[in-house]
Amino acid sequence: MKKLQQDLTNKGYSTKGIDGIFGPATESALKKFQKANNLKADGIVGPATRKALNSKVAAKPAKKSTTASKPTKTKKKTSTAPKTATKTSKKDTSTTAYSSKILKKGMKGAEVKKLQQNLTNKGYSTKGIDGIFGPATEAAVKKYQKAKNLQVDGIVGPATKKALG
Repeated sequence: MKKLQQDLTNKGYSTKGIDGIFGPATESALKKFQKANNLKADGIVGPATRKALNSKVAAKPAKKSTTASKPTKTKKKTSTAPKTATKTSKKDTSTTAYSSKILKKGMKGAEVKKLQQNLTNKGYSTKGIDGIFGPATEAAVKKYQKAKNLQVDGIVGPATKKALG
């Protein structure tokens, strides 16, 4: 069950945590995944659903939109802010590399989303990957910090980032 929840979460379908229990949130995420992948949305992990879950090209959840004719791809805005310098290492950190800024409760965005994904992948549930550093993400950070003998403050600073990889 945890594998199913992990697979759904990794594909962008929040199960509200990876607890090994097939509850309403897991069932809802599974049905959304099935519908997005043109499968029978029955909440049962049969052969077709398992194949789609294991596929690297499975459909992501549809973005909520207020306009029906909105294009699916938009041009990124160009920022005038200076780029953050990153270290080069032998280890592939393409999915876990963080900028130099500190992450803490109340923050939102792609950096927080990366943090949530990384914590979830390591077995520390953030109760979903939504890019919002709320109480569940803070609790997951604290559990991770405690397990790694780091300062337990719920703030993702240099030492916690280094430990996360």
